[in-house]
Amino acid sequence: MSRNPSNFLRVHRGDHASDSAKLSSKQRQMKSHGKRALVTSGDAHRLASQANDLADQLQAQQAILRQQQVELAIQATMAAGQPSRPDPTESIDRLLGDATLGTGTTA
Repeated sequence: MSRNPSNFLRVHRGDHASDSAKLSSKQRQMKSHGKRALVTSGDAHRLASQANDLADQLQAQQAILRQQQVELAIQATMAAGQPSRPDPTESIDRLLGDATLGTGTTA
């Protein structure tokens, strides 16, 4: 298929012109979008302040969770009951009594 060079140039120029128009339209959109996306120093300070507030809230919530974990551990230990070991005070009293008898001293 042979092409006429003048038709090729005309079509090519036409495509280039429409591409150029599309490009400049996109550039305008990007420029206007860029203006809307500008962040002022006041905005940055507000954002940083809000981020600090969120970090403080997160730390407070983590402290509350740790406290609740401790309370639950204590409750679980108490719910499990006392271990079935003899009272150490009784064995200490018996040991001291035996020692005083063995040495012949009085407490």
